[in-house]
Amino acid sequence: MPKALIPAVIAPTLIIWLIVLLQSTADKPLGNHPLSDSQMWIGGIVLGIVLPLLILTVRGKIAVDEEFLTLSLSPFFRKKVKLSDIAYIGEIASNPLRDLQNWGVKYRHRTWRFVLQGDQALELRLVNGQKIVMTCAHREELLEAMQQKKA
Repeated sequence: MPKALIPAVIAPTLIIWLIVLLQSTADKPLGNHPLSDSQMWIGGIVLGIVLPLLILTVRGKIAVDEEFLTLSLSPFFRKKVKLSDIAYIGEIASNPLRDLQNWGVKYRHRTWRFVLQGDQALELRLVNGQKIVMTCAHREELLEAMQQKKA
């Protein structure tokens, strides 16, 4: 996960806990039709503990072995591409927010976007016409590893 997203997860979590504590301990309900205290605590646990932990523990990994390029965003996503199915590998500069519509894994217009960190990206074109764009912190090392395994 990009370190810039950590405050974006922590800030809403603190707001959620402030609301839960205000309603359940200070008897200051939120809105015209507030949740009961037990509903508020359940929501606080799910939105204030489980969801932030899930978001903060997501890990992205790009691996190359003798036969496959594996892209994973555990525990949600895993894609294996045969190296022999890659027709073209090119380097591109990217801004994840501007060019690739934010971080994460997306599939749009026959293109997989695997956007995790860094502003260096590789574009792969597969023999079936699909494209994969992936950002990586060490593009040159990944490119070299893929070309060695592919040869």
